[in-house]
Amino acid sequence: MIGTWTTGGVAEICGGTLRGEDAVALRAVIIDSREAVPGALFVALEGEKADGADFAGDAVTRGAVAILASRPIEGIAAAQIVVGDPLEALQRLGLENRRRFTGRVAAVTGSTGKTTTRRLVAAVSGASARTLEPQKNYNNHIGVPLTLLELEPAHERAVLELGCSDFGEIALLTRLVLPDVALVTNVGPAHLEKLGSLEGVARAKGELFARLGAAATAVVNLDDPRVAAMPTAGAKVLTYGASARADVRLLERRARGGAGQAVRMRIRDVEIEVELALAGRHNAANAVAAAAAGIALGCTVEDVACGCAAVAAAPGRLFVCRGACGTVVIDDTYNANPSSVGAALEALEEIAPPGRRIAVLADMLELGASSVPAHRGIGRAAACASLRRLVTFGEGGRLLGEAAVDAGLPADAWRHVEGRDEAGAAALEVAEPGDAILIKGSHGMHMDAVVRALRGSEE
Repeated sequence: MIGTWTTGGVAEICGGTLRGEDAVALRAVIIDSREAVPGALFVALEGEKADGADFAGDAVTRGAVAILASRPIEGIAAAQIVVGDPLEALQRLGLENRRRFTGRVAAVTGSTGKTTTRRLVAAVSGASARTLEPQKNYNNHIGVPLTLLELEPAHERAVLELGCSDFGEIALLTRLVLPDVALVTNVGPAHLEKLGSLEGVARAKGELFARLGAAATAVVNLDDPRVAAMPTAGAKVLTYGASARADVRLLERRARGGAGQAVRMRIRDVEIEVELALAGRHNAANAVAAAAAGIALGCTVEDVACGCAAVAAAPGRLFVCRGACGTVVIDDTYNANPSSVGAALEALEEIAPPGRRIAVLADMLELGASSVPAHRGIGRAAACASLRRLVTFGEGGRLLGEAAVDAGLPADAWRHVEGRDEAGAAALEVAEPGDAILIKGSHGMHMDAVVRALRGSEE
């Protein structure tokens, strides 16, 4: 594995040309020169805005002992491996490290909930085995191979997350990860700009199941007909959901406001109750999905209960915290699509009573031709949420607010703002101590700035 690799070995794996010593020991692989450590191999990726080769000198100064790039770099006091495509070489290295890993690997994808579910699966697995999971949001063609390169002999399992915004991306990542266990959380209206329709989303996400080996297990959500209909390429199947036919079944949940919920599930013939610190019905589904994936990995029922209970909400993902003026802030700003906004509004209803709820909602991006009806649909849902105030930001947000008023939200309960700095103030104008303020919007809308403003000195 990477701790035993040398420059000569890496050149052979990548099919590159080595300039310098072939026995230089390598301890890590990095793509950011600022993260260089002694013994690191710096992969100089070529991006639209920057060329990694320009930072090779900085990487060497910080401790890198070898550079992998598409061309020789003059004046560098380190071994160099020249390849045709540094990104492809990085992926080859990740795949090679995965092939040498003898533990079991799970892969999680889906339109919503994949990061939370991946964290839950990793916690369940980690209750009894040393488990690798990405430390950052590494779920694409660069982050996945970097995570695979962190696999060490001491690891017993790994849980990775696969993301996509276009066709073919999940297929590529699946070829790199070679999953023993594969989980698709759901199919929803996300990335429609490129995927076109829910059928397109299902086809893109289904690339995970379609490329499984016969010894692998597909963990199938029976509550989502598009997931349940995905071909599984002859792999073993373990089902989950609220259906009576599910191998791992959600039986009951009891919401506890911002403190989370108790989730009762049956794992084959055993019933357990899991204390979950994550709020919302969708997170109960995520916990059951994680239980199923954990069982497929070889975990016990006790691992499921212990692991799920250990996961706390992360900032940006339905993170409940104290806000200014005694309010409760619900930070769900990591991203947004119609499914996740609907789930967040439902969670808001569980956290605060009618009339004590405020929502600050911004655009849902990358929806293509579905953008207008999607924003109007969320507006109608907001009108039914018994909001004290709805604050909107962005052009999609304006459509959402208009639809909410058309659907019955009192006109004086809606404020549309032109800047993020106005959004927090518009919410606090009417807020009373104990009111819950949900902040949500696509990543590109940068609604985390509103969260920071609302948390103020409470942060």
